[in-house]
Amino acid sequence: MKTDTIKNILKIVADVLLVLLLLILIGRAVVVGSTAKYEKSLKKAVWEAESDPLHHDAIIVLGCSVDSAKNPSSLLQYRLDCALELYEAKASDRILVTGDQRSDDYDEVSVMKNYLLARGVPESKILTDPKGNSTYDSIYRAASEYQLHNPIIITQQYHLYRALYIADAWSMNATGVAAQDSSALGNIFRIIREWFAGIKDMNYCWQKVTP
Repeated sequence: MKTDTIKNILKIVADVLLVLLLLILIGRAVVVGSTAKYEKSLKKAVWEAESDPLHHDAIIVLGCSVDSAKNPSSLLQYRLDCALELYEAKASDRILVTGDQRSDDYDEVSVMKNYLLARGVPESKILTDPKGNSTYDSIYRAASEYQLHNPIIITQQYHLYRALYIADAWSMNATGVAAQDSSALGNIFRIIREWFAGIKDMNYCWQKVTP
């Protein structure tokens, strides 16, 4: 292959990567900029819940990975513990757990529900969405299928911006509460993934895609 041809190919690849990087940065800026005003600490959210009980129509816990022994991952456990604290503070009298329920061997929703049941939440107070296969799907279904208008959405901070951006796109007056996070090293991969996911979901929101 001639030297000039190689140079042209490398230039095209570099241009494509540059455009992709710019799209990712723009998407991330739009998503973060649109939702930063919603972000709250757990401490503040609990205080507000105690001051104005049952103000929200539900507490939404977004799904995350579970292990083969049907235990929640650390990230998911932090989300569930955050939901429990808000539930006990009477932020809402319902908790919606939403996630991937692809098979009997991998079922985020049942693991989440069982975790809450074991800690005293009545089954009648737990809503389950087994079709929350992505953040977009979960928020869309919370609005359209479960008719939630004023929920609290719980996830880690790196993920919260995108979740709230989607909620805003579907006219939900949502409040975001950031659960405890895990190691900084693990977050590097998740943050990079969020940049790409932000582009995808921003496009879905603009087009009003139905999952």
